[in-house]
Amino acid sequence: MTIKEKNPVLKNNFEVLMKLRTISCRLFSILLVFTIFSSSVYAQQAGKTMSVGIARIDITPETPVRLAGFALRSKTEAQGTLQRLSAKALAFGTDKQGPSILITADMIGIPAHVTTEVARRLSQKAGIDRARFAISASHSHTAPELGDLLNILQYRSATSYSDSLLPVQHINHINLYVEQLTSKLEQVALAALQARQPSLVSWGQGKVGFAANRRNVPESVDQSMPLLKVTD
Repeated sequence: MTIKEKNPVLKNNFEVLMKLRTISCRLFSILLVFTIFSSSVYAQQAGKTMSVGIARIDITPETPVRLAGFALRSKTEAQGTLQRLSAKALAFGTDKQGPSILITADMIGIPAHVTTEVARRLSQKAGIDRARFAISASHSHTAPELGDLLNILQYRSATSYSDSLLPVQHINHINLYVEQLTSKLEQVALAALQARQPSLVSWGQGKVGFAANRRNVPESVDQSMPLLKVTD
């Protein structure tokens, strides 16, 4: 999903993970297709349409930047790109109905202040109700650090703390990326609104058997697989 680091050991491990991720994504895509046709609950009203628009935007950093996701990584900025990052938006409903917008981004998460700012801009420019707007993330561990999202820039080992002070240039690059990301999330939402057209919307729910809890808490595992399908 994104950016590589200069550390050769991390780079090699990262490339192995990327290959595994590609295989997993293909299997997951097959599973989604299978779920559409095997779901026990599938709703679609013949002839009934909804106004839906989709859009996509590249959110790959334009400068080197620290990565988020785990603490024991190289204390340097990523210097290159293996795969581009993107954000996608889905807009439902007409202006009369009051549209809803869902954005998903190739990030480990989105800070509340970013969501709040994007929501403010969309309310100002398109009249979007805050209750009808949400941003989700793919939880990528190879995406940019956003400053205060997980507070991973300092970590504690058994005997010591990591560096708690980042170089000024690293902080500047993080701040610049947060500004760029905020603007691009706004852009992709507005583009989805502009792209709305009558569409058939259906949904279903299946079951996936591979879901597991890494801390071995079986009762916390949800194997349901809800799926939304939009076709023109």
